Amino acid sequence: MEQPSRQQAVTAQEATAERTLAASATVRVEAGSRLHFGLMALDPASSHAFGGIGLYVEQPRLVLEVERCGCLCATGPHAGRAARVARRLAEALAARGTARVPPVALRIVTAPPEHCGFGLGTQLSLAVAAALVQITGHPEPAVRFAASLGRGRRSHVGIAAFASGGFVLDRGQLRDRDRPRTETVPYPEPWRIVVVLPQERPAVHGRAEEQLIERARPGSERLTQALYAVATSQVLPAVRHGDFAAFCRSLEQYGLLAGRMFERVQGGVWRSKLAPELAKRLRERFGVPLVQSSWGPVLAVPAQSERQARMIAAEIRAGRLGQPVRLWITPARNRGADTTVLDSPSR
Repeated sequence: MEQPSRQQAVTAQEATAERTLAASATVRVEAGSRLHFGLMALDPASSHAFGGIGLYVEQPRLVLEVERCGCLCATGPHAGRAARVARRLAEALAARGTARVPPVALRIVTAPPEHCGFGLGTQLSLAVAAALVQITGHPEPAVRFAASLGRGRRSHVGIAAFASGGFVLDRGQLRDRDRPRTETVPYPEPWRIVVVLPQERPAVHGRAEEQLIERARPGSERLTQALYAVATSQVLPAVRHGDFAAFCRSLEQYGLLAGRMFERVQGGVWRSKLAPELAKRLRERFGVPLVQSSWGPVLAVPAQSERQARMIAAEIRAGRLGQPVRLWITPARNRGADTTVLDSPSR
């Protein structure tokens, strides 16, 4: 039997996508935010280079709606960034010769702020990819395009979170290729995270971030192994078994160890100036740690229940911190991003 040519296969796939789109006006993608609690190593030659741990949370949430349009356009927060991702993905698919991306309108309904520690770049890139994969009928999942979109060059926490949700262990750029790089476990349902965003300058990004990483203390292999041991033998088991006290102890230990690599460039283990005093107060009042996400300024506080989370939030608001803060009380998101085909635009 004669096999169809590659061009015939692509044409058939495009025809399938066209039929699908005729029945679906809008593709909606809902994603959470990624909190990252620190890298294990900055040296690419390390045994766990750029490994780390993190958590996918429900709030602040990213909601993106995409529909076919006469030309590429984008509206809402980070619209220009979303449009650039769409163009880049269209180029990647065209290079593979597997699908054609039609002109689309991207509407960002809501999104977290960028360059603060929420991992917006990866979540937005993969959300756009998920929508366009749905629109074109391309068979590969969105996370397969992470590298083409410039994501995951160091950490894979955000990619794993988008795909599966929950608490994420990133083992780093492993020499042992027989083990998966990432592992996710569900975060206990009653637990909460109080997310704190001080109104400080946004964290560095892009080339400035590259330069800071070059200037940061590389860290010894001993420090890397200590971080990996705390993550795998203490933090992850505590999450898996729902041991909140052990989770708090080990997460605080991990965060302080990870912060040592950045003391030289952020003036201490914390980037936020209010963090040391706030960490002391929360430890004394509630027995819970304060941890920094990525470069900050976002900070996170675990809580054993919704009630405790509200008490922690009230304490932070009443704390006379010397600057305004934004707060979210959020559960973890124990699933990846959701992609839904809507019958009509939700406007």
